[in-house]
Amino acid sequence: MKRAILHHIASDFGINSSIGYRSKKICQYSKNKFDITIICRSSKNTHKQINNIWTLKIVFLISRVFALLRIYGFQNIPGRKYELFIFNSFSVPLIFIHYILNRKSKRYFHSWDTSYWLLFIVKKLNYIIIKDCAMNPSKISLLHTKIHPKYYLDKTTKDSHIKNEKNIFDISEIIISPSTFTSNFIINEYQISPKKLKTIPFGVNHQKFETSRSRSSNNRNLRIGFVGVVNMRKGIRWLINDLNRISESEQPVFELHLFGRIFNEEKNLLNNLKFKIFKHGFIDTSKNNIYKLFDVLIHPSFIEGSAKCIYEAMASGLPIICTKESGSIVENKRNGFVIKAGNSENLINSIEYFLKNKEEVIRMGNESIKIVKDYSWERYAKNVTDNYLF
Repeated sequence: MKRAILHHIASDFGINSSIGYRSKKICQYSKNKFDITIICRSSKNTHKQINNIWTLKIVFLISRVFALLRIYGFQNIPGRKYELFIFNSFSVPLIFIHYILNRKSKRYFHSWDTSYWLLFIVKKLNYIIIKDCAMNPSKISLLHTKIHPKYYLDKTTKDSHIKNEKNIFDISEIIISPSTFTSNFIINEYQISPKKLKTIPFGVNHQKFETSRSRSSNNRNLRIGFVGVVNMRKGIRWLINDLNRISESEQPVFELHLFGRIFNEEKNLLNNLKFKIFKHGFIDTSKNNIYKLFDVLIHPSFIEGSAKCIYEAMASGLPIICTKESGSIVENKRNGFVIKAGNSENLINSIEYFLKNKEEVIRMGNESIKIVKDYSWERYAKNVTDNYLF
C-alpha cells in the first residue's frame, strides 16, 4: 500500500538549528521512497525536489513577536502555548485536505510539537501518530525548579501540561526521542511502554566541522566555550557561579567565550565577573566553525532534547563537559564528563581537571572525533524513515 507522510512542524522548514532542519534532512533522504507533505510556519527550502510545503506565515509573524518579548525580559509570558494553539488551529483544514488527497494511502502524522486535542482529531482520521520529542518533557522543568531554584526557576509550567504530555504519549503509536536520557525519562516518569520509544540521535556535517587540533594549549589560558541562547535553561547562572568560585581559589587561568543571544535578565550576571569573558553574540554555525576559537565546550543545560552544538564540537575535536539532560553521545571520562545538572562539585571538578591536565584537551578531543564519526544526517534520516514502514 502507498504511504503518505505528513510532517507537522510548529517551526520553520529547513532553518538551521530547528526541528524544520531535521524534517528537511528526512525529506531529502526519502524523496524517492515516500510521499511527504510538510505543514510549517515558514520555509527556507533550497532543495528544489521538495515540493509539498504548506506554510502558515501568519503564525511565523506571531512567533517573532513572542520571541522578542522573551528576549527582552518577559519570560513569564506563555508565548509558545499561544503560538502553538494558533498553529494547530490553522493546521486543521490542511490536515483534512491531506486526508482527502491520500484517503486510499496508509497515512502517518509525524509531529514534533503539538496538542492532544489535535492528535485526537488526527487519530479519528486513521493516521498513525509519530510523536517526535524536540525537548525533554515538562516534568523535568518542575523537578529542577524544586531542586535548583537558585539556578533554574520555571513559573509557567503547570501540572496540566504534564497531563497533556501524558495523553500525547498515550495516543501516539511511536515516540521518537533524541537521547537515552529523554527516552528513559519518558518511560519512567510518564509510565510509557518502552516498546513505543525509538531513540534516534542527531547527525552532523563532518566536512564542515573538521579541524586540526595538534597543538597543546599549555602556554595560554584554557578557552572555555558556551554555545546556545544565554539563559537560565541552558545553565548560564550555574556556570557563572562555579567559574567565579574557581577564580576565588586560584588565579584565573581560563577565559569564557559566549556564543549566543544573551537574554536581558542575564546581562547583570555577566557584568561583575572575576575572570575574562568574551561575548561573541549569535554566530550561525552552518556558515562559521566557531569551535576553532576555544578548547573545551561546556553545555550545562537543565532542559534539552539533544544539543546540536555538542555534535558539532565533537566533530571539531573538542572534549565536552555536559549534563545528562543535554542528551549527548558523550562518553563519560572518555571524551569529557557527563555530570548532574546543578551539581557544583561535578562541574568544578570537571573544569579543574582540564585546567590541571591540559594535555587531556587534545587526547579527549581526538576521542570525540572517533565517537561522532558514525553520526551523520543520513544515518539519522534512515533511522527515522524506518518508522514509516510500521
